[in-house]
Amino acid sequence: MEEVELRCDNGIKFGELFPEETILEVKCRSARCGAAHGVIVIHSFDLGTGKLVGTETFRDPAKIDEEG
Repeated sequence: MEEVELRCDNGIKFGELFPEETILEVKCRSARCGAAHGVIVIHSFDLGTGKLVGTETFRDPAKIDEEG
């Protein structure tokens, strides 16, 4: 089974579900977690336990292009 994107009716992506791994990835907007202008934070949760299993941060390529 493929990953499933979680989107609202307006098409905004809120996360991804990986059923074979029972992992849910969700984008976080909190500065406490490191989110900032040009930085994306993704949390991974185990669906069986509900526990956080990892957090990754990435530079936002869209913001890099805007800034030059």
